[in-house]
Formats: sequence, C-alpha cells, structure tokens
Amino acid sequence: MAHGSARNRLLVGTLAVVFTLHGAVGFTASTSSAVSKPVFSDIAQIEYRASIEFLASRELVQGYPDGTFQPYKAVTRAEMVKMVISMTRDESEIGNGTNCFTDVKEQWFAKYVCFAKDKGYVQGYLSGKFFKPGGTMNMVEGLKIAFQIFEIPLEELEKNEQWYVPYMNFAHKNNIFSKYEYLPGSEMSREKMAFLLHQLLLMKEGTKQFADARDSRSLGC
Repeated sequence: MAHGSARNRLLVGTLAVVFTLHGAVGFTASTSSAVSKPVFSDIAQIEYRASIEFLASRELVQGYPDGTFQPYKAVTRAEMVKMVISMTRDESEIGNGTNCFTDVKEQWFAKYVCFAKDKGYVQGYLSGKFFKPGGTMNMVEGLKIAFQIFEIPLEELEKNEQWYVPYMNFAHKNNIFSKYEYLPGSEMSREKMAFLLHQLLLMKEGTKQFADARDSRSLGC
C-alpha cells in the first residue's frame, strides 16, 4: 500500500506539472495573437493607420522625436515635395540643387524642391519668385503635386472648368478620395498624405490598378 500511495503521489505530481506547462504555453500563444502595437503612439485608432505603417516599413515616412506621427497636422509644401520625389526618384537623379527660389536656399528640402522646379512640377508664387516651403496646402494642391511627380495620365481640362477638376476626378474615380467628402479645399493632413502616396505607390508597382469609374460602394460617393 505504501508503494501504491507513493506511485499515486508521483502520478498526481507529474500531471500537475504537465498541466502547468500546457497552461503556460497556451497563455503565451494567446498573447502573441494580440493586436500589434502601432509604429507611432498616436495612430492606433485613425482611419489611415495601415497606410502610415506601410510607408514607415519602407522608411518612407518618419515620426517626431516623441514617438508620434501627428496624423492630423497639415502637410507643408516642402514636406509634400520631398516625400513624393523621394518615392519616385533615385538620389543620384535628384542631385543637390540649391537657391532655386528666393526662399529656397540650402535647407533640408532644397534639392527636392529644386529638382521639382527643374522638371516643371512646381512653379512658385509671384512669377516664380517664392516657393513658400512652410505653407500648408489643401487637398487639390496636394493631388496636383503628387500626380505630376508620379506622372499620372489625367483627363483633359474642358472649357470653363477649374484647373483642379482632372486631379479631383482621378482621385474620385480611383477610390482614393471622394470629391464630395474631402475636395477641393479641405486641408491635406499628414495621414491623408500617407494614404494618397500609399495608393499611388501601389499603382506604380502594379498592385493597384487604375479604374475608369468609381466603386459605388465606397464612402462619400
């Protein structure tokens, strides 16, 4: 009987160890399937998080020293040009241009703005004297810069139409932004910029195809 009791205690102890180990493994597996932590601390609940993280994974966007992306902050003209040129051109092609506008000297964005000016993507203000690099832009201004630099083919501007109509129509028909929800004068924020450039990059790489008509199921149509 003594030997039987010992064997029973050993069996119970072994089962307890096995149960504990299996319980620990199960807990580890469940935590690994939890929602991943966002790349930036302030994008967990925003609409275009996936686009921001896609671009961040390719080191095409950066956040701020405090770990935020500041998705609702307005994009400046210099930021927009730098972002799009960086995505579409090699550094060797961009060069090191400086002093191409009165307000564009040797700043961090100078070579990108000067390249864009040389290619005719940007013209500047007051007969081309000023670029206003720190100025913010609305949606159609952002679309124009992005589509020109990505060299997107657009429909012809019809008589008496506003200059931005072809840009607005392309964005609308290709389910990028609704012309009824965002365009034309609403502000281009950093998260909207990320979504726009994400979509154009997918088109450039052949993952997303151009469309002739907007998906009627999309929001804001």
